[in-house]
Amino acid sequence: MTKAFDFPLPGFVDEQGMHSTTSDSEDEMDSTEDSQPETELDSDVDFGISVTKHHRCFAHTLQLVVKDGFKEISSSLNSVLAKVASVVNFARSLIATEILEGEKRLQCANVTRWNSQLRMIKSVLDISEKLNKLDTTKISSYERKLLRELCLILNPFEEATVMVQSNNSARLAVPLTIGLRHAMDNISVTYNNKMTQALKRSLQKRMSVYEDDDLFTTAAILDPRFNLKWCEPEKVGILTEKLRTEASRTIKLKCSTETESSDNDDYKTESQDESLFSYMSRPRKRHTSAPDSLSVEINSYLAEENVPNSVSPLDYWKDKETCFPTLAKMALYFLAIPSSSAPVERLFSVAGKTFRPERCRLKDDTFEKLMNIKCNTDINT
Repeated sequence: MTKAFDFPLPGFVDEQGMHSTTSDSEDEMDSTEDSQPETELDSDVDFGISVTKHHRCFAHTLQLVVKDGFKEISSSLNSVLAKVASVVNFARSLIATEILEGEKRLQCANVTRWNSQLRMIKSVLDISEKLNKLDTTKISSYERKLLRELCLILNPFEEATVMVQSNNSARLAVPLTIGLRHAMDNISVTYNNKMTQALKRSLQKRMSVYEDDDLFTTAAILDPRFNLKWCEPEKVGILTEKLRTEASRTIKLKCSTETESSDNDDYKTESQDESLFSYMSRPRKRHTSAPDSLSVEINSYLAEENVPNSVSPLDYWKDKETCFPTLAKMALYFLAIPSSSAPVERLFSVAGKTFRPERCRLKDDTFEKLMNIKCNTDINT
């Protein structure tokens, strides 16, 4: 997808009148993503239309971080993972199915989602005695200890992945990035191995871009459950001023579009895991600015207590629309920005399973209805 917009399209330029050259292979992307060469377009050409800035998928970036960690695992742990995969494959046989009757089903790993491998490991650890009865590779108690340690290291990344998959809003990117960094700092105290160090380096290299992006930081601030609680005290003033600048721009643009209340039904609230957001408990400094109406609105919002995790951010802004009119308009825009392309990719997977070769005579309207039913089963009628 990045390669498709590598060069200027006819009639389009990017926001800065520049375009960057990126690589379509993952290995080349790793070596060029820190410093991407830019080429200036002809200044005499004014297309008048712009393509918005490209933001990398948060879920994909998170998966790349975990892959960097797996590259540094020891050879002994690598052989244990191969044993686990062998046991799971054998457990699909008829004899193994009879022996494991009544136990939880063993999960198979796939290349699409990294956490499928973690779930495979956990499913094997949940079954101990009956696995030893299978006529296949045996996993020793020491190897089980190594697998449990691996699960402890990767648990924060699985929690972050599940949150992103259940809620695709950009407001989660920055708090989750900081939460993962704090979690890895705590884990590295006990498990200071090559894998944890690689995960920490990759977190800093790949995911620090979200903390420097005004779009993601503004979205996090406008979530009343986060506010500025995730921010370091010395950065509160800077981020408050950026929020004020964006609010001033919103006033100038005179955004008067109202969102129907029915749109709020499409949003789900997700539970925040204390292990990833525990770093938010420290007190924060307040930033003061000129006593105009916009500054009063911003300072009043930032001074409010954070709402409980069960409260939907959009429900909050609907109730506070009269108190914070400018910020409410901003929230409708920023909280709707997706952080990942994974939900769209899953739509194509669902479509492929629905529009099978043996059902190739499906009419367009019938196919559309089947997709709507399949993808909206969680909506209450």
